[in-house]
Amino acid sequence: MVGNWSSSYPASSGFYITVTKETTTTNTKTLTITNENSGIIGSITLNGSAITSGASYSIEVGSQVTLVANLNDGYEFSYWFRSSDRVIVSYDSTYSFTMPDSDLGLIARG
Repeated sequence: MVGNWSSSYPASSGFYITVTKETTTTNTKTLTITNENSGIIGSITLNGSAITSGASYSIEVGSQVTLVANLNDGYEFSYWFRSSDRVIVSYDSTYSFTMPDSDLGLIARG
């Protein structure tokens, strides 16, 4: 645990990343990324590749995942936090984790 979430930002600003179990393959999860405010955070990079907002990606449980929030000019990155318990997991725009076997929600805030 890195810290607690601050409510000073509107709930709609940031990238929302959700991880849910696929129904067809028990050892794979679906990672879905949605950009709720492209004016601040321009894009997200997944394991070194640019991704599309609203797209879903299948990732094997236990795999290493690295997300990078790329901000538009004039903005600074704030933090990544888990939406389930509002705990800040990183203050760095790059966040790495092992793909869990449970649902996970992450939000990038600029």
